[in-house]
Amino acid sequence: MPGNKSPLELAEFLYPDLYEKLLAFGIHPVEKDQVTLKPYLLKQRNK
Repeated sequence: MPGNKSPLELAEFLYPDLYEKLLAFGIHPVEKDQVTLKPYLLKQRNK
C-alpha cells in the first residue's frame, strides 16, 4: 500500500465521508500490534 497505510487509513484520507460510513457500519481500525500474522492461520485444511 502507498506509504504503508492500510486500506482503511487511505479511505480516511481520501474519502472522509466514506470513512465515517464505514465506522457507522462497525468497521474500525485495528492496532498494528493486535494483528496476528501466523502462517498456520492462513492455511486451508484439506477435508
